[in-house]
Amino acid sequence: MDAALTSGEYAGKKGFGLPAHIILADRIQAMIRSGELKPGFRFPPTKEYAAQMNTYPLAVHEAFKILAGHGLVERQRRSGTFVSGNPSVLGSAAIYLGIDIMGADYLSFYRLVYAELTMLLKKEGVRYATLLDPRADEERDRPWDELLRLAERKKYQGIVVFAADKPRMNWLSRLPIPVSSFSDLNCRMDDFAEKSIMALKEKGCRSLGLITSFPENPVKFPECFIEIAKLNKMKITDQWIKIPPGDSWVQGSQMERYGYERFLEFWNSPKRPDGLVVYPDILLPGVISAMMHLRVRAPEELKFAIHMNKG
Repeated sequence: MDAALTSGEYAGKKGFGLPAHIILADRIQAMIRSGELKPGFRFPPTKEYAAQMNTYPLAVHEAFKILAGHGLVERQRRSGTFVSGNPSVLGSAAIYLGIDIMGADYLSFYRLVYAELTMLLKKEGVRYATLLDPRADEERDRPWDELLRLAERKKYQGIVVFAADKPRMNWLSRLPIPVSSFSDLNCRMDDFAEKSIMALKEKGCRSLGLITSFPENPVKFPECFIEIAKLNKMKITDQWIKIPPGDSWVQGSQMERYGYERFLEFWNSPKRPDGLVVYPDILLPGVISAMMHLRVRAPEELKFAIHMNKG
């Protein structure tokens, strides 16, 4: 498929060929969520309910299996199927990983949050699955067919997204089930830019440089930084701004080397500012290595404002 469907498109796409039990499960869930079917409501016998819902018994049976997996209905042997006492409780979820967070050291923050999330899900009795997108990075900006299929068939009630950039979120947010995201792209970059600039200004800096691994697009952090610097009447030139070329990102193990090489370029400029901002913190080991190599004295020769991940 070229794109995921929104919930409305999903519900209204009559020729989509969804199995009858998926459509029925969706319909019953809507009735439970709206309060039309109250907690404790006992469904009629399977054959009778199939006739009421204009479908066949196997579709009812499979729909109840989905709803039971989501914690919306309870199936009691010889007693029947009932709407759960607390149908708003989450019964099943998926955790989508846009990258393998178990790899590099710089992803330790994600690993900590992932561990806390899985512990919480277990404590609440929520069944969950971790889905690591196996595709190459350039392919992850397009919908993942396997995840789309699982979402369409109501395998999970919702998805928690880890480490997904804006292009990836474009299709993830359009899946036909609720999606929540955990992404460092939602951090307040403008807030950091303003605070770092003001901190250097208070230390007497009148000119600024920037080393960042974020490109101009789609993040816009360099553009935001330059605008705030100019508003505060801080001198800033293109030679003092070190950003990746084009729309390319610097990621993973490349970041320390990038910080090292960009600081060498920065320090070898004909003229240098008296303040430098480094963002994000993963660049810092490379920057510090370059400073030691060049024997730069801070803060005598250069004042710094650096990003530190609070997590």
